[in-house]
Amino acid sequence: MFTVKLASSETFNVTAAEQSYSAADYTGRKKFRLRLECSPASHGLEWYLEKLSQEGALESVQVLSESGAKCFQVEGYTELDNSALRLLSTGERELTLSLAKPLPPLVSAEEKPGV
Repeated sequence: MFTVKLASSETFNVTAAEQSYSAADYTGRKKFRLRLECSPASHGLEWYLEKLSQEGALESVQVLSESGAKCFQVEGYTELDNSALRLLSTGERELTLSLAKPLPPLVSAEEKPGV
C-alpha cells in the first residue's frame, strides 16, 4: 500500500502508482500521465474527486511507501484525465485515477524568431 500526498496536504491510499508518457493524444499534444490505482477502494469516486479538485492540490503529488519514504514526487499535473470506480464480482470496488501533465507543443524552426 502506498500513500498519496497532494500539495493541499490531503492524503489517501493506493495499491499502485504508475507514471507514463504518451507520444501524442488525439489532439496531437504530448502528455505525461500519472495513474493511481486502489483495490479495494476505501471510498466512493466523489470522495477522491473532491480531494483532487481542491485549489492547488495537483501542484505536487508525492507517493510514499508504507514506511513513509518518498518513492517519487511529481509536479505540474493540471488535469484529471480519467477516473473510474469499477465494481468487481467479489463486491470490492477498484479505483483508477489518471492525472495528466500537458507538454507545450513543439515549435518548428520556421516558427522560431531569429532562427
